[in-house]
Amino acid sequence: MSEMEKENVHVVVVDDDIMTLTVAKIELKKFAEKVTALKNGKDLLHFIGQGNRPDLILLDIVMPEMDGFETLRALR
Repeated sequence: MSEMEKENVHVVVVDDDIMTLTVAKIELKKFAEKVTALKNGKDLLHFIGQGNRPDLILLDIVMPEMDGFETLRALR
């Protein structure tokens, strides 16, 4: 992927495991200019509610409080 393509990509990763978020952010930075790591579905809903529109959301399914399926339903 060229630098030109990379600069326009924004990826959000949502996971309750800090180690997973850290590794995902490091690896995704190779392909995306901006990578946002969030700890739960509520944070994602707040982030989207502020007008942020990522190109891709990687969403963990098993999370406390609000699981990935509940988060997806709320996003839709």
